[in-house]
Amino acid sequence: MSSRFGLPRMLCRACVMILAVGLLLSVSACAKDAKAPRGATAVTTEEQTEVAALDRLAEEAEKLTKEGKIAEARIRLNTLGEKMIATRFHGITGLEGVRSLSDAILSAQRSYNQARFSETRALEALAQIRLITDAMLHSDNPLWHRSYKLMKDGVSRMEAAVAEGDSAGLKGAYQDLKQHYQQIRPAVTVKTPPERMEKLDSVIAYFDRQLTAGQLSGEGGLAALKQLDGSIDELFDRKEDRTAYLPLSRAERPLLWTFGIGTLLTAVLSFVGWRMYHSDKRLVRVNRDQLRKRS
Repeated sequence: MSSRFGLPRMLCRACVMILAVGLLLSVSACAKDAKAPRGATAVTTEEQTEVAALDRLAEEAEKLTKEGKIAEARIRLNTLGEKMIATRFHGITGLEGVRSLSDAILSAQRSYNQARFSETRALEALAQIRLITDAMLHSDNPLWHRSYKLMKDGVSRMEAAVAEGDSAGLKGAYQDLKQHYQQIRPAVTVKTPPERMEKLDSVIAYFDRQLTAGQLSGEGGLAALKQLDGSIDELFDRKEDRTAYLPLSRAERPLLWTFGIGTLLTAVLSFVGWRMYHSDKRLVRVNRDQLRKRS
């Protein structure tokens, strides 16, 4: 009797062990994903502090400039450049982001060293630096993300100009959009995949050529604007139709696969155990001595 029930019991225990191990693996995988999301890199507090110090120097230079203390602002800006060289950006941004910050600082320094100082240009240069440092400190929701509506409104203005045949209005709206994109682009390089920027860059280059040649009008112009609109959506990761086709996230896959496979194994092993148990019921015990006599 014990042998009859021994195998099904062993199979049941095996099923429980499989589910337990699967659950532990799934929880471990989910915890790992929660700690390190895809594409994220560990950033130390020290590195964040160093970048925050750069941002504070740019803020101080901006405040001093508005107060008319240009010489003091220039000193803050030079200090910013020196500290930037010694700052580590590992995990915060890549080579493109570091280059954007370096170029922005050099551009700001040139603005303060010009014979005919322009406060407007100086403040624009400092604003660009602060957009970059903000993107480094707040990668999940940087300030440049707020430009989405402004750029979309620019596309709408361009569409209205094309529909009305207003070439001057079209060029004006396009120049405003392009200028704004150039202002935020250095900050965009901090974390945005290069292919997204390259796509929008190529569309803008196309508009430059077409508007210069005066060939952007009618249905062709509207089609080009649709492509521009889509490129902006991609840059800001606002493509609405993507949500319907997103694959399962890494945090979801281990749990679903583990329970799915565990359920399948449980069903198969349970069925095998049931069959073996009932087949054992139908067996007739035969004495070996009787078999030898018959043979």
